[in-house]
Amino acid sequence: MLSKVWRCAILLKQDSSVWQIMQVATPTVVKKILRFKQENPGMFAWEIREQLISQRICEPHNIPSVSSVNRILREQRSLA
Repeated sequence: MLSKVWRCAILLKQDSSVWQIMQVATPTVVKKILRFKQENPGMFAWEIREQLISQRICEPHNIPSVSSVNRILREQRSLA
């Protein structure tokens, strides 16, 4: 019984993190991420996150994770 409860909690956490990613990766944020990478192809995802905060595009509490930034860049490369 406890293992079923634990699995449900994990699924809820995974679903909530997916929802958070969807909220953070707005079209404006995605465009800025792609622009930063286009202007500086050697820029790392953590540097892109720092730029999003320093240019006040995102606040520290709603910044996309490094994984999210990498996912956006990877998806863009696959479309090109």
